[in-house]
Amino acid sequence: MSLIKTADEIKRIRQSARILADTLKRLSSRVGPGVDLRDLEKFTRAAIKEHGGKPAFLGYRPTGAGSPYPFALCTSLNEVIVHGLPRAYELKEGDLLKLDLGVDWKGGISDAALTVPVGKIS
Repeated sequence: MSLIKTADEIKRIRQSARILADTLKRLSSRVGPGVDLRDLEKFTRAAIKEHGGKPAFLGYRPTGAGSPYPFALCTSLNEVIVHGLPRAYELKEGDLLKLDLGVDWKGGISDAALTVPVGKIS
């Protein structure tokens, strides 16, 4: 993999990042008490697909991993720093949720994370 990108590669990365930013913005506005993490996962997949992208994390299998990552989104709660799984959990007032996702748009990859308070936090 070359660190120097062509104009076309930069264009694809830029579009990927636009999709990612839009998805994170819309996703964070859905966060609130009573929201199930699995619903955030479903929304993420649909939002990325709506723009013609693919979830970069879904099916990703780094060297040494026993199996591919089964989600589009990482949802890390409270003391969990990164790589939490979207599971059957309804968010509670005071939770701190980290949302991490990647987007693949025609081979252009972007990745970002955002921390979102759930309701009022201390």
